Amino acid sequence: MTDGAKILWAFAMLPAIATTAFLNADDDSNVRNLENRVTALESRKDSCCMVNPSARPFAKDCWGFYVSVDPLLWQGHMNGTGYGIRTANGPSFFNDIGAAQVINPDFDWDWGFRLALGLNLAHDGWDSMLQWTRWTSSSSRSRTPEDNTRIFPTMGHPARTFGANVAIGAARNNLDICLNMLDWETGREFYVSQYLTIRPHGGLRTAWLQFDDFDVSYSGLDNNPLTPDTKREIEMEQRYWGLGIRMGLDLQWGFGCGFSAFTNWATAVLHSYMKVDHQEKTVDANGNKEQYQRTKDFYHFGSQINDMQIGLRWDWLSCDECYHFGIEAGWENHLFPSQNQFLRWADDGMDGKFFSNQGDFATQGWFAKVRFDF
Repeated sequence: MTDGAKILWAFAMLPAIATTAFLNADDDSNVRNLENRVTALESRKDSCCMVNPSARPFAKDCWGFYVSVDPLLWQGHMNGTGYGIRTANGPSFFNDIGAAQVINPDFDWDWGFRLALGLNLAHDGWDSMLQWTRWTSSSSRSRTPEDNTRIFPTMGHPARTFGANVAIGAARNNLDICLNMLDWETGREFYVSQYLTIRPHGGLRTAWLQFDDFDVSYSGLDNNPLTPDTKREIEMEQRYWGLGIRMGLDLQWGFGCGFSAFTNWATAVLHSYMKVDHQEKTVDANGNKEQYQRTKDFYHFGSQINDMQIGLRWDWLSCDECYHFGIEAGWENHLFPSQNQFLRWADDGMDGKFFSNQGDFATQGWFAKVRFDF
């Protein structure tokens, strides 16, 4: 082959060599891209599989329902309800001997109940529940002055009810409370360690809270310059209803052999309405009543309810995981901020001047629970 032919052959092979190199480089790039994609897929697969295991066993052949019953023994508390002041060591309200004492309603311990019907879902270990709580209570208290003391009233319109430095012979109050709460929630209980589970949940709450027949009566009024009537009655009523979103978190620490400790917390923010009715009456010596003042208040507002529980639990699960039985007992609190909206008249020189929002309502007490899954 001549030198010219060799040169022509070399130039002819250059495109083929370049094409081969380009294809090899492209193959290397494809291989590297494929490896990166496989690595990414493996990482994504690992991250998707990092799902906390459900702490609620579910067998496909079971119904999946559960029921629970809670007996409740609660006591209610509400500040801003003092209806009299009893002096100490002297008949005068202003003295430097001892300390006067505000007379407040005496709230008793009363029974209630909580019922729940739930469904254990096959999807991702969720559960959904409908729960009804009901509790009623009453308070009745009467106070009379002791030796060398006097009782001064704190309720009633000052422009019509009492004169200056008017004491009374007896003060009596009555208050009936009725609470109903209906909750729907959906949650998932799962393990975060070998013996610790958490259950976040959310849903809706509607609540009714009624303070019926908050009646205060003052008898034996002395030195009243306004009227010779000897008795005053103040009748108050407050009714609350709300509907809103509820969410919370339940924690359980397992000890072994089915025993555990738990704490539950939830809060609800509700769109609410409040209805308040305030009446004042005079009662003469013959028992005849005459209403001289009545005011009603009705408005919408936002409200909050906080729920807290702590206690001990024992659970039993059948071998096929179809049946579960659990019992628990503990202490719980429920806080209803700014629930005391009774009207309090504040000025004998301005008839319509009043204030409300005098305090919170709360319940506290013991509870027990029996739960059965099937």
